[in-house]
Amino acid sequence: MEHKEDLNCSLVAIRRHGPMTLYQVADRLKMSYVRIKQIQDSAIKKIDKDEMRDELFVQEDGPF
Repeated sequence: MEHKEDLNCSLVAIRRHGPMTLYQVADRLKMSYVRIKQIQDSAIKKIDKDEMRDELFVQEDGPF
């Protein structure tokens, strides 16, 4: 383990030390910055898509 103080876990590291840059996450996970950015972009698209779907089906009185 390279990050024993954080139990080799990015989530533990973020809770203990605050936010990390994509470069820091990539270094920690031994992945390229570009791949981390692709994963982030994909996650944001999914979140946006879910929010858009929720907005389409929610009326003032409640759902449906």
